[in-house]
Amino acid sequence: MKEIVLLHGAIGASDQLTNLRLLLEKNCKVYTFDFTGHGKRSNENTDFSIENFAADLDSFLQKQQLKHPIIFGYSMGGYVAIYHALNYANKAKKIITLATKFNWTTEIAAKEIKMLDADIMEEKIPAFALQLKKRHGDYWKNVLNKTAQMMTMMGEKNPLLPEELNNLELPIYFGLGDDDKMVTKDETQNFCRASKKGSFFILPQSQHPIEKANIVDLSNKINEIFIR
Repeated sequence: MKEIVLLHGAIGASDQLTNLRLLLEKNCKVYTFDFTGHGKRSNENTDFSIENFAADLDSFLQKQQLKHPIIFGYSMGGYVAIYHALNYANKAKKIITLATKFNWTTEIAAKEIKMLDADIMEEKIPAFALQLKKRHGDYWKNVLNKTAQMMTMMGEKNPLLPEELNNLELPIYFGLGDDDKMVTKDETQNFCRASKKGSFFILPQSQHPIEKANIVDLSNKINEIFIR
């Protein structure tokens, strides 16, 4: 049976991928998990980094005895999936990313970090703050702080460079919502062109948040990629 692992994004958790999982389960075996420090694992103390999350992914693949599955990564999850493929032996059969930010500089990191202030969230967007509290429990502010620290480090030294993708033989499908205000088409296509077997696709009627992505079209796209 076909197998796919779904990876959530920064400050997120696997529960955000439930609707996608339910659609994909009609045709394949679907696996999800929370990165350390997120969701049901928010009480686990660790530094947030792409390296540590890639190690999380590898441990999960070993635990589930998955060898070379297809991996879908939303936002940060896509970044982790590619980093894992470059640094671990159990590479994905194929990688699909959506809304993954690849360009990181000190200026970009500083801009992103401004949106992670818990006090401002509670004042300006209380519904979103409440959503984070439900997702991560008492540790939700810790998730924001550690994510900000990770973004600072990524801005100082991007863990993933486009030229590195030339070392990967596996197909990578780079997806971007047609109304994504956080990730640019240029940065996505830049990494796509750097990949030996890269393909770019636009997901219609989709903004950056996974909750505002066209999940039906996304599931259809993933099923299409399965049979290629």
